Amino acid sequence: MVDENKMDYLLIYIFGIIYSLVFWAYG
Repeated sequence: MVDENKMDYLLIYIFGIIYSLVFWAYG
């Protein structure tokens, strides 16, 4: 059984990395 809280943190972590890469690319 997957913990929903872990899934939420995982999505936030992934989006954080993507946002950082985009900000670095255009910054």
